[in-house]
Amino acid sequence: MGVDRGDTPDAVERVLAHPAIVAALAKASDYCTGLADKATVRRYIRANEGDVQAAAAALAQSIAWRSEARPELVECPQCMVNPHSHNLRVVGIDDLGRPVLYSCHSQAVDRFDAEANLKHLMRGLEDACAIGASRAERLGAPPVEKCVWIIDFEGYLFLKDSSPKTGVLTAALLAHYPERLGRAVLVDAPRLFAGTWSVISRILNPITASKVTFVRTNDGSLETELKGWVGSELRRWLVDEMRENRSPSNMHGEKEFWSKPMRSEAHDPRAERSFLSSPEFALTWTSRVPARACRGPPPLRLT
Repeated sequence: MGVDRGDTPDAVERVLAHPAIVAALAKASDYCTGLADKATVRRYIRANEGDVQAAAAALAQSIAWRSEARPELVECPQCMVNPHSHNLRVVGIDDLGRPVLYSCHSQAVDRFDAEANLKHLMRGLEDACAIGASRAERLGAPPVEKCVWIIDFEGYLFLKDSSPKTGVLTAALLAHYPERLGRAVLVDAPRLFAGTWSVISRILNPITASKVTFVRTNDGSLETELKGWVGSELRRWLVDEMRENRSPSNMHGEKEFWSKPMRSEAHDPRAERSFLSSPEFALTWTSRVPARACRGPPPLRLT
């Protein structure tokens, strides 16, 4: 339960009784009352290192935000028109039961709009949370609250992908998902990204920032990292997906990663096979790509 970080039963009750929480719930939509359950309160307490006042203030802000933004209903407007726009999606479950999200820069052709990026990230996080809750209920297991994010920098363009606004907005969004990130793996990040990371890491909660690791595909560090918490099937899927995304035929976002491959033995870009066959795949954005979007405009060339 993480008692060493202050999330004791007494602290939970103090947060629930805090005037800021009482006032926030009174103003919020009816559906937001579920945000004040004990598991959620414990996450906010841990994220604030046992500071009840800070936890209550942060949770009150999230209740107000959820009431207004309704993130569980948000769909990325760009991807509804052209699913090549972004590609962050849940692709499997790791050995700890955490949903794994994967994204690749080269496969996201409209990623330069900070506001749209934020909505797509919101969609991915909501999907991951829903998948974790669904698996816990279906398997009769304790809920897994965390997820993993693998960010593949293949196709990263410094002048277009290093917007400080995107970093600031991302950090602000993650504040509404405390203790949700179990690991973030940044693959083949260029040296130029160091400056952007310096800005983002100062905004992020120190605990969140400590969960970020940098690896490369050409020195064995990626395989070493994945072997620590990813099963063989998902590990193979990730390696194959990264290899495929580095193919000249896919370098400009041409791949329809939401589509089932023609050959059964081919790599399936939607997700690992065991996840595809699970009930939780229906909770992913990938499974919901509308047919009309598949008839949208062709991907943009990023040259």
